[in-house]
Parts: sequence; C-alpha cells; structure tokens
Amino acid sequence: MMAESINVAVRCPECNWRVMDKVSPTTGKIEIKCPHCHKIVEVDLALRRKALHRQAG
Repeated sequence: MMAESINVAVRCPECNWRVMDKVSPTTGKIEIKCPHCHKIVEVDLALRRKALHRQAG
C-alpha cells in the first residue's frame, strides 16, 4: 500500500518566507537559516499546514 503524498509548506517564523516543502511524514524540530532574513530559526516539522496553491472563489 502506497503512502499518501504530503505537501506542506514550511515557513520561516520570523519573516513568513517559504523555506522548504515537507513531502514526507517527518516530525521533530530542526534549525534552518532562512535565505530571506538570514536568521537561524527553529522549525517544528510536526505542524501540518497544507500548502494552498490555489484558492477556490
């Protein structure tokens, strides 16, 4: 049985810049340097905010 694909946009908590896409059911915390604001921030990968590419309207 194939696992369902997960596509979650991970954003910088400081400037809200999209720093990466989470495509697997990974959990935990990582530190990453934001390419936009250049701050090292801690990102919780357990949060599941789906990427919204289009809004119905």
